[in-house]
Amino acid sequence: SKNASKDEIYGFFRAVGQVAEDHDLVGNGYRILANHGINAGQEVPHFHIHIFGKQPLGPMISKT
Repeated sequence: SKNASKDEIYGFFRAVGQVAEDHDLVGNGYRILANHGINAGQEVPHFHIHIFGKQPLGPMISKT
């Protein structure tokens, strides 16, 4: 995202919303999770997201 233009960032999140809509996740809600870097468990650095839905997702992740 550091090198992305505003239009690229906008387009990326519009695409996320479209994927969620295409998979019937919008009505009851969905969660997106972004991973980036070593502390996120990545071996090959890159930005990506996961889209979760179609079931209750429970509370947000918390440190204990």
